[in-house]
Amino acid sequence: MKTLLDPQRSWYLENKVPHPCVLVTKWTALRNLEGWPFPTRCDAPALSELNERVSRVLFESFGDCEEKIDWLGSTPLVQSLADERLLTPGHGTRYPQAISWFWNKERFGLHWGGSDHLRLDFLSPGGEVTETFLEWRQWEERLAKSLGFAYRSGWGWVTADPAFAGAGLIPSVLLHLPASAASGLWEAMMKTVERRGFSLSPVWASERGESDFFWLRGSFSFGRSGDELAQTLGDLAEKITLGELEARRREQETRFVDVEDRVNRAWGLLTNARKLTWEETLPALSALRRAPEMVIMNKEVARNLDRLFFRLQGAQLRISFSEREGEEDRNRALTVRKMLLEGEDACLKD
Repeated sequence: MKTLLDPQRSWYLENKVPHPCVLVTKWTALRNLEGWPFPTRCDAPALSELNERVSRVLFESFGDCEEKIDWLGSTPLVQSLADERLLTPGHGTRYPQAISWFWNKERFGLHWGGSDHLRLDFLSPGGEVTETFLEWRQWEERLAKSLGFAYRSGWGWVTADPAFAGAGLIPSVLLHLPASAASGLWEAMMKTVERRGFSLSPVWASERGESDFFWLRGSFSFGRSGDELAQTLGDLAEKITLGELEARRREQETRFVDVEDRVNRAWGLLTNARKLTWEETLPALSALRRAPEMVIMNKEVARNLDRLFFRLQGAQLRISFSEREGEEDRNRALTVRKMLLEGEDACLKD
C-alpha cells in the first residue's frame, strides 16, 4: 500500500468534457457508526477498536486501497498536496488518530477521525451533478451495509452537527466566474444561493482578496433529502452558469478589445515565461479558460486546461520534479508551456 499520494494519478486527470463554469463537483457525507458515542466522548481503547473495525471492513469490502494517509505521521509536503487536490477532510487532520483511505485515483475518499466517525468524499472534474450523485450514492450504500451507520427514523443520519443530520450531506461545486466577479454579479448571486440553503464564497484569492473562483456549497441538510440537495445544487449551478455566460457575452460586446488583450497577454505569459509564480499563473489561466477560442490552441489541449489549476500548484510540482521548496517556479513555467504548445504534460514521467 502506498503512503504517499501518487503525483501521476489523481481524480482531476480524468478525461471529461469541460463545463463552461464548473471545475469540480464534490459530495461529502458525515456518518457515525451505530452503537458508539461520538469520537469526542470515546476513550483511547474505544477509538482504537473503532479504527480497527473500519480498516477491517474496508479491506474485506474493497480490498487494498490505492492510497492511505496517517495524518499525524504525514509530512507537511503530503498535507499540502492533499490540500491542493481538495482531499483534506476538513478539521479531521488535526485529530490524533486521523486516517484517510483513497480509491479510484482519489475520486473516493473515506476519512476516519474528527467530530464525526467517518467523512465520505467523492470528487469528479466537471459539472455532471446528477451522474456523480448517483455514483456517490451507490458507493455510500455499499459502505452503509458493511459498517452500519447510525440512523434515526424521522431524524435521519446522526451527525455531530445537527445542521447536517437528515441527509448528512454537503454537496458542492467549484465555479469559475470571471465575468461575474468583475461585474459584481456574484454578490447578487449570493442572495439567491442563500435562500436555497447554500453558500457562495471565493477561493484561491489573491493578496488583495480578489478571485475568479467560488465554492457553491450546501449550508445544511437537516430536513432535506439527498435527492433534493442534488437537485438544488444542479439548479443553482445551472442558473449561475447562465448568469456568468450572459455576463461574458455583454463584456465581449462592450469591451471586446479589453477581453482580447487580457486573453492574449495571458497566452503570451504562459507560453513564453521561464519562471512563473502561482500568483502570476492563476489569473493568466483564468483569462485563458474564459475564452480559449481567442488564441490558437489545440482542441485537446483546451479540453485539458482545468487540470492545470491543480497540476501547477507548489506541492504537486515539488513531488513531481523532486525539487526543494522554492524551486518550483521554473518547473511551473516549463509544465504549462509544454502543455499549451505541445500538449505534453511535463509532470507525467514514464
